[in-house]
Amino acid sequence: MIYAAQRFGSAAALALVLGLLNLLSGSEPFAQGQPDCTVTVKPGESIQKAIDEAKEGAVICLSAGYFFESLVIKKNLTLRGIPYAGHLRNPKNEKAVISIQSDNQITVLIENISITVDASGQPDVVGIYATGRTKAILQNTTIQGIAYSFISDMSWVSLTADGSAQVELIDSRLTGDGYGLGIWLAKSAYLSVKNSTISGYPQGITVTMDARVSVENSVLSKNIVAFAAWEWRNQMDIQRTSVIGNTYGFRIGGKGRLTISRSRILGNEVSGLIVFGVTDLQIKESLIMGNGTHPRCWEPGAAGWWEGKICNGIELAEEAQLVVSDSTIVSNADWAITVPHEKCGYIPNQFNVFRGKVSFLGKNKIEDNNQSGNQNGMGNPGNHPWNHPDVPDGQVCLP
Repeated sequence: MIYAAQRFGSAAALALVLGLLNLLSGSEPFAQGQPDCTVTVKPGESIQKAIDEAKEGAVICLSAGYFFESLVIKKNLTLRGIPYAGHLRNPKNEKAVISIQSDNQITVLIENISITVDASGQPDVVGIYATGRTKAILQNTTIQGIAYSFISDMSWVSLTADGSAQVELIDSRLTGDGYGLGIWLAKSAYLSVKNSTISGYPQGITVTMDARVSVENSVLSKNIVAFAAWEWRNQMDIQRTSVIGNTYGFRIGGKGRLTISRSRILGNEVSGLIVFGVTDLQIKESLIMGNGTHPRCWEPGAAGWWEGKICNGIELAEEAQLVVSDSTIVSNADWAITVPHEKCGYIPNQFNVFRGKVSFLGKNKIEDNNQSGNQNGMGNPGNHPWNHPDVPDGQVCLP
């Protein structure tokens, strides 16, 4: 029995070594349950040529190594790499690493590929662009952007979709270098993000012009604005997601609807959420805690709206509507929930008008806010459950 076990162990070790040698030699990537490779492209060979010659539904596999190409995909196919070993980067002066476009319905699966968006010295570069009636599924994919120097906040975009395009981001990572945008979604496009991380961008996810977004079990961190939306009726659904350590968590305008459920909005430098326009915001079973970590938030004195000196869990303006149910809003630098009114410590200006509505449902915990102490003596203005003598100052301000 010992001899048999030793033989089995030796065979397993030999199989492992042979498998590694196959990977290093550029043989076809293989994973149990995946369709076989139709063709394998090695470094120095043309991926675009393989795409052009492939039949519908083909599986094009990339050997380990680096590829410098700008690709256009107009048919159903899979582009598959080897995890952590397949690298694709746009050549100089090329505007997109991968462009997926078709007037017909097509589905493109991109998996196990590391994509670098090189925007050094050139603006308007895109990692992956989906348009038309396309569906792009990005699985186990990383997109990293590099600009080296400031061109503009929109000098490059990791992922963008418009028209009727649909994009699914699964088990993936998008990483910026402080420039560019993470995801830009417009013109009725649809985005689903699951089990993924988006970090290091001026704006992590940007939604506009009737786009639809679902984010689930993901992390948005170290962005200036983790999630931004404006214009028209965007539909946004955030579930079981952490928005942590950004400058702002959310800045949402327009006429859309944002639902946040079972999520965490923690430790953002200024505010967790700033919501304006005619946005319908619903927060369910979520935690909003510890926002307002920037030193400016702790300076005494009133501030104008957007200036970032009053740092709250939630800020509302204009005709925004808010429903909070079964949630916890605690330990923020200033208010848990506020509007930009002088009774809340803001300098009077044209934005100091709130015509919206706030409702509380279920059991909500709002306490230990006003950590900066800047709202001491302000009470809790407005008609709501926290306007009570026994409640410490600086919890809710809805005058």
